[in-house]
Amino acid sequence: MVFRPGFFARLYLSASDWELFFDDDYVFVKTANGANQRLPLQSFNDVIIINGMIWTKTILDMEKYGQVVLPGLLSVLAESLRVEIQRRFSRCRLADLDGECVDTALNDFYTCNRYLAARDVELWRKSLAPEFSQILENFYRLRRHPLFMESDMDSESSKWAKRMYDLLSGERKELKARNEKYVMAEMTKHKDFFDEVEKTPLTDEQRRAAIVMEDRNLLVAAAGSGKTSAVVGKIGYVLKKEICQPEEIVALAFNKAAAEELQERIRLRLGGLLGKKNIKATTFHALGLGFIGEATGKKPNIAEWAAEFGVNLGGKTDDFMEELAQSSEDFLRYLAQLHSYFRWAMKPCHFFQSRASYDKYLEFLNIKELEKDGVKTIKGERVRSLEECAIANYLYVNGVEYEYERRYEHDMADEEHGQYTPDFYYPQANLYHEHYALDKYERCRSLWAVINMLKA
Repeated sequence: MVFRPGFFARLYLSASDWELFFDDDYVFVKTANGANQRLPLQSFNDVIIINGMIWTKTILDMEKYGQVVLPGLLSVLAESLRVEIQRRFSRCRLADLDGECVDTALNDFYTCNRYLAARDVELWRKSLAPEFSQILENFYRLRRHPLFMESDMDSESSKWAKRMYDLLSGERKELKARNEKYVMAEMTKHKDFFDEVEKTPLTDEQRRAAIVMEDRNLLVAAAGSGKTSAVVGKIGYVLKKEICQPEEIVALAFNKAAAEELQERIRLRLGGLLGKKNIKATTFHALGLGFIGEATGKKPNIAEWAAEFGVNLGGKTDDFMEELAQSSEDFLRYLAQLHSYFRWAMKPCHFFQSRASYDKYLEFLNIKELEKDGVKTIKGERVRSLEECAIANYLYVNGVEYEYERRYEHDMADEEHGQYTPDFYYPQANLYHEHYALDKYERCRSLWAVINMLKA
């Protein structure tokens, strides 16, 4: 592939008779005066294109070699030159890294005989040899380079880079596929256990809940749907796989009766796996009191006001929070964030079972007509929806400068529509932010209307 100014560029531009071509990891530039240059791709910092009336000026910016100016290319050819340099630069720099070492380490990690959680990724990364850590550091530095192209990680010789980036960037498609395959295999392997651990066989959802060992697991289930069975199945699976010992497991419930039921189910259903050991099922409150007693040598008595409910309890906690907010700047910041997330975070309309309950909620907020009156934010302004209120509060609490419904910089008004006013504008970033509310089916009713208006 050879790049050279066209005939008219050479005719009308001085010092524009040059020729550029590639050879492996080098760029060769030949000029009419014989000043030929052999430039290693590894030394490139950037390729800068300055557009003129007809032709461009392309600047090759390099470390140790300075800048080489190439005038006279049409813009489409200049862009093509930049892409070709990016592609070759990315591949030669990736080739400098030890991809085989990375592939081996990744294969060893993915073949571990257990569910791989987010925590396992971090532990694996910390356990790597120093030379591998250096590869990671060099790779991240390379990805920030102006000439690096993500698409080159798809090539056969660089797929290790895509695998590593997939794992460490958080997308983790390969890890998710691997974990899903592992879960299905474990459900088959331990079918008899899951069939017999409770009086009735566990459902597929309960079995999956038992096998998945993420750092934090959230199970949403209605009353009577088998939450206790799922907990018993998970504890049994953990003991059967020897992931934890009984003394390393804490089973918690919200009230004493539920804790006692869980304790009895564990004893009856998992006795063979426990042997002479035991797992203590208790409540959150009892666990906390136990920690305090163990740490201080004295079990505390619960204050009388804390045993009461209603106005007195809320009043006392408010007094404590106000006192802490006055004495601790950190607590004040956290309290403000808490208020923005919960106290001022409004419930969406589909949260309510009826229009009457929704209207009652708006009345509680002193809102007669939402579209007309708006919702008051912490900052004191009024916005047009409950979701926009939550967004505005978050921005305000976190110190993000914004303008609400600033007029769009381009004139969009016509005889049927007023001027477009996106919900939020961030002046420091010169960025507009339009919020599209979703209904309970996660559908946006206004998005296409806005898109069609912009197209028009």
